Amino acid sequence: MQFQQQGKKKFEKFFDKSVITRIGKRSGFVQRKPKKISAYHFVVGFIISCCNGKSTFSEWALQISLLSGKRLSKQGVFDRLHESATAFVKQLLEQALLQLSGKDFTCSLFKDFGKVLLQDSTTLRLPQVLSAMFPGNHSRGEQKAVARIQSILDIKAMRFINFSLGAFTQNDQSASGSIISLVKKGDWVIRDLGYFSIAVFEKLIKVHAHVLSRLRYGVTITDQQGKMVLLKDLLKQRHGVDRWVYIGSEKKYCFV
Repeated sequence: MQFQQQGKKKFEKFFDKSVITRIGKRSGFVQRKPKKISAYHFVVGFIISCCNGKSTFSEWALQISLLSGKRLSKQGVFDRLHESATAFVKQLLEQALLQLSGKDFTCSLFKDFGKVLLQDSTTLRLPQVLSAMFPGNHSRGEQKAVARIQSILDIKAMRFINFSLGAFTQNDQSASGSIISLVKKGDWVIRDLGYFSIAVFEKLIKVHAHVLSRLRYGVTITDQQGKMVLLKDLLKQRHGVDRWVYIGSEKKYCFV
């Protein structure tokens, strides 16, 4: 009980109850006056459950019951996990990022772009019983359960554009093309080497988007006359390099 109260107080310092209620209504998670599960208790109950090391629906329901004073079953929690709950959690995460960063994202660096899209992924260990649904790496002859979360964040507005949950084996390269439908003319796409795909670059260029990526080892670079450009020669220069080049050995696409 003491731990529960301490966790609740720390949470209240970061998130105002009225903010969570407002986000719950805006996301569609709360559509009428809640009888048993409020948006606030839904979130706090989950966090306390995780802090207790008991990430089950039964524990979640128990914590919500303790907070609200109303008895709740694990089925009651499960029934609330629909699309609006996903939207609710996304908007809460956006709000948390806004608070951590001071809410001021004005930056002259981004003024000439539409959206500035940063794509990255992270992995999450899961209970072993989920290994068939979320196959991960093998350790000591046993396949682990690991999920991979792909996210696309507009860092100009500090707003998440897309989340997707898949298996560990669904790597960044396989997700490279998922950003295409989200990009418009004038947007800037920033991604790590794992997403490097010349075919995807071509599609992004066709919609007049900008791309920032590390160069994958072994990719052919040529100048406008077709002469091969060696990266090591460019790096020997002590000043910056600004020139048009082509990448790719079969189809060649122009970059600067």
